[in-house]
Amino acid sequence: MSTTPIGEAPATGGRTKLYSDDAERARAWRARQKERQPSGSSPVTSPQLAAASLTVSLERLGDLVHSHHEAVAAEVARVEEAIDVLSDPEAVAEALESARRRRRARWQRPTSALPGSVRLASCRRGRA
Repeated sequence: MSTTPIGEAPATGGRTKLYSDDAERARAWRARQKERQPSGSSPVTSPQLAAASLTVSLERLGDLVHSHHEAVAAEVARVEEAIDVLSDPEAVAEALESARRRRRARWQRPTSALPGSVRLASCRRGRA
């Protein structure tokens, strides 16, 4: 817990202390969040306004559903492609063999291909 009095900045620098403890800070944060939320739109008073509002809302909802549908469809397509690759034993075997070749090549690299500091360290250990 900080010993800095409320209204003063800490001796180490930083912001001015506004709250005495975490609970007070949390209550203030919740109050600010509540103030930010819209209190609700004004009620629609006429049938014409209600119909127009409903039309606009339904159009927005349709656009939103359509965009989400496209995003979900794209994600499903990526998943199906991954499943297709994983269900093909030849593709999986090829990928594993390629990884093994890369690993072997990395471990069998000649010392001359290593940077100078690594070569020097291996020479000191007697592995030239």
